[in-house]
Order: sequence, then C-alpha cells, then structure tokens
Amino acid sequence: MATQYDPQTSLDDIRRMQARTRAEYVRHGFAWRSVLAAAVGLFVVVAARDLPDPWDTIVSLGAAVVLVGMAIVHTRGAAVRRRGSAAELALLCGASVALIAAIAGLPALAEALELPAPNTFAAAAVALLSVGLARLTRSAFASAVRRQDR
Repeated sequence: MATQYDPQTSLDDIRRMQARTRAEYVRHGFAWRSVLAAAVGLFVVVAARDLPDPWDTIVSLGAAVVLVGMAIVHTRGAAVRRRGSAAELALLCGASVALIAAIAGLPALAEALELPAPNTFAAAAVALLSVGLARLTRSAFASAVRRQDR
C-alpha cells in the first residue's frame, strides 16, 4: 500500500538528502586518511632536498608521482560528485598558495637559522601546516558548499 505524501514532506525529504550529499562531499574531500597521506607526501618531497644528488631528484619526483596518483584515486573514489563553485575553487587555490609559499619560504628560514638539515625541519613544518590548513579549510569549504547550494 502506497503512502500519501504532501508536497511539503517531499520537499523536506529533498532538502534532507541534499544536506546529506553535501556533508558526504565535504567528508570525502577532507578525509583524515587522505590529509595525513598528503602531509607525509609533502614531507618527503621537501625533505628529499637534503639528500645528495641524484637521490634528491629521484625521491622528490617519486613522491610527487605518488601524490598525483593518490589524488586521482581519491577523486575517482568519491561517492558523490558535483561541480564546484568559484568560491570553493578560490578557497582551495588560496590554501594551495599558502602551502606553496611555505614550501618556498620555510627552507630559507631554516637555512637562515643554520639548522643541520634545513629542508627536513622545513618539511616537518610544511607537513604540520598542511594538516592544520586542511582543518581550517574544511570548515570554510563546508560553508561554501552549503552557501552555493542554496
């Protein structure tokens, strides 16, 4: 026997499912497993600069290839796909610029402080920054996703 739904109940169900979809999209995009794996990958890429030639290049390129592959697998494994908004793209680009600035600036700072393995110390700082930035970006990204779908 079919149940009768009034239009408001149907709209409420649609809104509830949209909210669940948005939450899953954000959850998958900022899954801690992926955030930590990316942080370790960034650590290896930056710390490899302390290795002698040609190992620094080999390790950096290998880690970069692994990071790109991991990003592709992560994206393809998403249960929910949606087109991102300009605000979401701007937020992620801003976070990327901050990480790139850290990758460029922190080794120079470590060199200036005359640390024994400056790129390793800088790599640890970049990895910690990436995890902290992911946490901050996640809440802002969730707000942007909610705002865009209204």
